[in-house]
Amino acid sequence: MRWPCLYNDKQDLVFKIIPNGAVSAYSYDCHGNRVREIIYLGNTFDISALTKDSTILLGTVSTWCTQQNQAAIALMEWTYNSFGQVVEKIQYATIANDGTGIKDSFATYFSYDWTIHNELSITERKLNEAETAITSIERDGLSRIVKEINPLGQTAQYSYKGNQYQRIFEPTGLLTLETYNASGRLVLKEEKEGECSSKVIFIEDIVGRVCITTNEKNDEEYLIYDEYDRVIFRIDSLLRVTQHIYDANDYLLHRVRYASVLDNIDLTALKEGTYLPEPIGDYCIESSIHDAKGRLLGTIDGDNFLTTHLYDELGNKVETIQYSIGLELTKEQRVALVTHVTHGQF
Repeated sequence: MRWPCLYNDKQDLVFKIIPNGAVSAYSYDCHGNRVREIIYLGNTFDISALTKDSTILLGTVSTWCTQQNQAAIALMEWTYNSFGQVVEKIQYATIANDGTGIKDSFATYFSYDWTIHNELSITERKLNEAETAITSIERDGLSRIVKEINPLGQTAQYSYKGNQYQRIFEPTGLLTLETYNASGRLVLKEEKEGECSSKVIFIEDIVGRVCITTNEKNDEEYLIYDEYDRVIFRIDSLLRVTQHIYDANDYLLHRVRYASVLDNIDLTALKEGTYLPEPIGDYCIESSIHDAKGRLLGTIDGDNFLTTHLYDELGNKVETIQYSIGLELTKEQRVALVTHVTHGQF
């Protein structure tokens, strides 16, 4: 399956085609803000003959769009203020023959209000002539949310004290409490509602890396790092192991889950993050392949099915392809996979 994407000379995404051939077209104002989105409903673009090396020209898709029934579209438009903030969005339900949206009672209208500090304060969605769903947000002088009211009139209150953040959702009494250390890293997250509660504790090693997470049932997950501060093993409370293998550019290449459970381990070393497991037995591999610029070129799931991503010379993703036939790779070949990639290729 393929997802071709086409860009203009300003690198704005102007066309996107999904695997069934449905085309979405996008228009922009002089500031680069997206002001229009069209999805053509009356016909599909034929991509069945495309090969891996095929290129779809921008003009070809543009011509195809002009030949379609302009009334058989889904249309959305945005309006912006001078700061580039969206102030109105309209989803049209009725389309004129020339492709123009008709502002009638069937359209859905959104409006957005911003403060002088460029903070979103009110979102309105017009439901009908008499009803409007409103979400409002209040912030303090540090731009932190202190109060939020959803369209049902339900209020969430936020408070901040020292290294703690608290949120109370008033209709249910759900309390969320987060505690941070002096370095601003999360060390505790709690949620309480009536007699129900959950808790996650984050324990750091001597260099500030999270090495243990613990929940309200005292189930622990242990993280083991290498000398480059990369997580190389995750060990859950049942002592099941997931191994992380990285490529030469420090991007995660393989995620290996083992069926076996560890035994006779050094618990002290495990809790200190210095224990290095040696898992054996059956395993499942999930792979992600990046190029030197960090672009995701492809993934291979645990059943050897491949998805690839293609990019143009400027780094824009132009296509995603999902293959319906799995690769003929053994697990050993997957583990040994060392990929030298060129631009946009495996």
